[in-house]
Amino acid sequence: MKDKAPYLVIKDLTVSFNDLVVLDKINLKVEKEEIIALIGPSGCGKSTLLNTIAGIYMPDNNGTRIDGQFMLKGENNLGRRGKYAYMFQEDRLLPWRTLLNNLIIVDEINASGNIRKEEAKRQLAKMGLSGFENYFPKQLSGGMKKRAALARTFFMPNDIIFLDEPLASVDYSLKLDLERYIYKELVDSKRTAIIVTHEYDTAAALADRIIVLSSRPARVCGEFEAGMARKDNDPLMARKSEDFFRLTTKLIEFAGISNASNN
Repeated sequence: MKDKAPYLVIKDLTVSFNDLVVLDKINLKVEKEEIIALIGPSGCGKSTLLNTIAGIYMPDNNGTRIDGQFMLKGENNLGRRGKYAYMFQEDRLLPWRTLLNNLIIVDEINASGNIRKEEAKRQLAKMGLSGFENYFPKQLSGGMKKRAALARTFFMPNDIIFLDEPLASVDYSLKLDLERYIYKELVDSKRTAIIVTHEYDTAAALADRIIVLSSRPARVCGEFEAGMARKDNDPLMARKSEDFFRLTTKLIEFAGISNASNN
């Protein structure tokens, strides 16, 4: 990945809510087609970082640069909304629409006139949801809704994917299946991704690079090269390697040292 130029650039990003500083001078460069895992203590501001890049929240400081553009305090960031495919922690499926219609709403909003129903069905089938296209969210389990939300995210045409805790509250076997699905979809479609996760093993299995945030106010306090899934094109195979064990051990040790220094 190192031969590729930065694709998404975050420079000196500071975000606060009233007097609470959440992000403090965050600097981050992401390469095209790179998979970044973002880890850190619970509540440190990982989701806030995604929300600010996506234009949902505003940066505090003049001169912040996001995606190559300088953002000014108070500037209207609506132009960035919709540029990224974003899966939030909640599934956010529309309860009055079937699973199929929850996917094709992407095309309806884009108003291109091209409603990709067959592609939506294929995306649901990849998630093991074939036959549930006409079910409503309330008829599904939590794990099925999580899979549907992932399917909708990858159905979006955007080049950059944000996934906020995409594997939270799923059993271990399903987590491994979803890791493979996420990895394959990202690689096959040549997309760039930032994945927020609290699970070090998922970060090590999926990511090319792992960024560690400190406790609030969040700063980048560590960075680890990963990329083990690239060797066999499979995050499950990455989990079987000695490098995977060494990396997860380093992450656990680093988190312990960082937390102790911040207390």
